[in-house]
Amino acid sequence: MDTKEQPLYAAADLPRTRRFHAPSLLLLIAGLAVGSAALVVYSLSGPGPAPAKKEPIGAAWSYEEVFSNPNWPKNRKPDFVVVITGQTDGYIQKCGCSDPQKGGLERRFNLIEGFKAHGIEAIPVDIGDVAPHQDHKLLHPQALLKYKTAMQAMKAMGYRVVGLGEAEFALGLHEALGAFSQQPGNEQPRVLAANLLGYKFNDKVTQKAQAFPNGVPNGSMIHDWDIISIPTKDKNKINVGVIGIVGDPIVQAVKKIDNKMVFAEPPGPKTDDIVRQSLKDMKKQQNQPNVNLMLYSGSGLLAEKAADMFAEFDLVIGPGGDASIVPTFSKTNPNTMVVLVGHKGQDIGVVGFFKNAKGGFDKFYQCVTLSPEFETPAGKEDKNAALKELEEYSKTVKNDNFLSKNRKVPYSLTSKATYVGSETCMKCHNAPANPNDNSWAVWSASKHAQAYNSLVNIAKKPSLRQFDGECIRCHTVGYDFNTGFVDAVKTPALKNVGCESCHGPASDHVANPMNQALALQLSPWKIEGAGNLPSAEKMKAYEEEKDQAKKQKILTEQETRIRDKVDRLVCITCHNQENDPHFRIETFWPKIVHSKMPAAKGAAPKPNANTKDDGPPIILPPAQPLPKPSVNPTDGGPPLGLPSGPAQQLPKP
Repeated sequence: MDTKEQPLYAAADLPRTRRFHAPSLLLLIAGLAVGSAALVVYSLSGPGPAPAKKEPIGAAWSYEEVFSNPNWPKNRKPDFVVVITGQTDGYIQKCGCSDPQKGGLERRFNLIEGFKAHGIEAIPVDIGDVAPHQDHKLLHPQALLKYKTAMQAMKAMGYRVVGLGEAEFALGLHEALGAFSQQPGNEQPRVLAANLLGYKFNDKVTQKAQAFPNGVPNGSMIHDWDIISIPTKDKNKINVGVIGIVGDPIVQAVKKIDNKMVFAEPPGPKTDDIVRQSLKDMKKQQNQPNVNLMLYSGSGLLAEKAADMFAEFDLVIGPGGDASIVPTFSKTNPNTMVVLVGHKGQDIGVVGFFKNAKGGFDKFYQCVTLSPEFETPAGKEDKNAALKELEEYSKTVKNDNFLSKNRKVPYSLTSKATYVGSETCMKCHNAPANPNDNSWAVWSASKHAQAYNSLVNIAKKPSLRQFDGECIRCHTVGYDFNTGFVDAVKTPALKNVGCESCHGPASDHVANPMNQALALQLSPWKIEGAGNLPSAEKMKAYEEEKDQAKKQKILTEQETRIRDKVDRLVCITCHNQENDPHFRIETFWPKIVHSKMPAAKGAAPKPNANTKDDGPPIILPPAQPLPKPSVNPTDGGPPLGLPSGPAQQLPKP
């Protein structure tokens, strides 16, 4: 079948994105012009963090430094830029605690403000998936609050349009729109989804204006298109038309989430017909566009097909998934650039539009990573509107006491043990009680012992992180499990990353410390009850050895297996690549290596056949479906509080 005959909603089996992993890349593609456009050029900076500056500069970034790629025009600035974001996935703050972190709405605000400071008109657009992909670790009300906060921050940044991703439908589209778009004064950013036709009530399709009303006669919270007008120095205006489309595989996923959502598809109007009609409608406007964009929330491959089908678009924007994507050009429409962005708002796509002699625009692309240089300098926090929204978010999380609404679960199938706190462990695991045991001394001098206070005293942008379950679960003991941390008043002994954060609840062991079976329950990474982590000396030697042949001989097979199990079962549940990019167990284990008490007595437990050598199984309650949207936007069903623990997929409602 010819590409032009394929509807945009087809090929549901295609992957959501086409990914290209490129640690660092500069690319130049030149094509002959079509119509009014001349040479089309783009460049891509690598996805890794830019060199961190000694001091953050926020919105005072240098245009020449940020857009320094050889292929970006020199000695002239663009007439306007399109700033492209998408798939924020609820990461409204930078991803984690340990620098260099990337992303966050605070830094995004500074990037966009910087364009204004350089006299460059910026059009920020977002393809959708603003909301978090809710899982068992995040309360439904908190996920909804994150969406509202992000939309409010984007409004402050000057966003005019935003698409819809799967996350917004899973959150409950009526609830999400009711939390922001339906509120007076929140007409922008406009939510675009031209091929979302309406909603079924009693088997009758209700059109968008009735299904998603905005309080204006015949008005809807979901629009087909928008036209953004940009003033120019010659008093003319550049009009940019934007159409939003929800494509596959998201359409197919939405049907499983809420099968009452009605999209354009046979036997009714097709999505490509809807796009053609939207283009015609925009052309009828007094400010008809001379530049057209499509926000395509779906497969990256289908975004490319959309670019092939419609020569009217200068730019088709789709989701990039979890890797940097090289922009491409349509095979049939060489003037149409396809840009895919995403991954938690860490990398921002910027397309510069430069007027050419033929009256059209040359287009140049660059990826800008929101690295520490875009952080707001100390003393200028009150100038950052996004940071103000984040502070309001933190206050609401505290005031609504989300911390206490976490639904806890039993820690283990095999033990009824409860958490006792590190002070109880100290009674035996210290030098006065046992001269050979330095466990308490090592722990109390470590950063683990200050983990809770770091949320109170260090995490200030925004503040109040100690009241946020998303942060507290990695800074306390057992937050997601029965008898674990509740709050600083009710369970003060469980603040910080204590002994039981790694070893599990210890009450049974405390009651019978010489029982070997109970003691071994606190070290589930042992191989059939035997073995230890490598010594600090071995770990250091392993880390420093460059010869791979020699490196593989340093650790025994058992030591390697135990190291890997500890890393997988314990460390990287918090010290993952995004929260702590510097973490390597070989480097950090020597900092907390501690001795142990003499071996306890009693029979060693037999390996649990159901654990696949991964330690005691964790109980998780049955997953619950997300609340379905209703006619009343505020009637979203009961709040959903799902516990933390090993990853568990929610079933499709």
